Amino acid sequence: MFQHAVDVDAVLGRAPKNLRHRQRLQWLQDRRGVGMYIECVICKKWRWSDIDDPVDVPKKWTCRKNPDTNYNACIIPEKPINAYVEYDLIHNEYTAGSIVWAKLYDYPWWPAMVDDCPDTEQYYWLDVYSNIPTYYHVVFFDYESNKVSRSWVAVRGLISFKHQPSWDNKFSLNPCCKRRISCAKEQAQDALKLRVKQRLQRYSFLARWTGEIVTPPASDTEQQETASAMRRGGGKRRKRSSQKKATGDKTVDTSDEESEQ
Repeated sequence: MFQHAVDVDAVLGRAPKNLRHRQRLQWLQDRRGVGMYIECVICKKWRWSDIDDPVDVPKKWTCRKNPDTNYNACIIPEKPINAYVEYDLIHNEYTAGSIVWAKLYDYPWWPAMVDDCPDTEQYYWLDVYSNIPTYYHVVFFDYESNKVSRSWVAVRGLISFKHQPSWDNKFSLNPCCKRRISCAKEQAQDALKLRVKQRLQRYSFLARWTGEIVTPPASDTEQQETASAMRRGGGKRRKRSSQKKATGDKTVDTSDEESEQ
């Protein structure tokens, strides 16, 4: 019998206020990779799954593929989602721990991992009144001796690492840059062999940055509340599918939608 790895309601809670910044990020990271809700392409019902990365969800997911025998047929009613949990869910292509190719400005496509931003304590950015991320925060793979690099990247500048970019040949890379990208590819390939939680434990900003993590000053109370609220989510997957916020996820598979990548 299929069992949920965690209590979704507990996962979507708030971090204790007495934690230091690094401790808060660790608290958040521990709640990543718990699974997601996935939408059946046939009956449009949402089913909870322990798949931890939206990228791994088949383009055409059906109830029949659900390992939970209590919810593996379209005729079975959808299990109600708690209103508090539903409010916190978002539709997303990636989650913290997803391995991607990221493109910034005039730089070549570079291997990276979606990761929580230490400033906002979330891995995605939402526009007002939208539950579909427009930007994702990533940490770049590189030589271990190099300073950890991270950035916010628009959705159009990201593709799954499982798909090789066809734009690399447009760049004339110097030998040093080629070696760095080669090293980054090896790390990304190693990360793909791991579960999301293990990827974060080994390659996240929190794991690689040895310096102090300073809490950024909040401009006002509203900004603090907004960041706090957006930290809690889980996810839905959107591809021919759709997913929800940062710690419990949803993935939708709509057969009439084209995959963006």
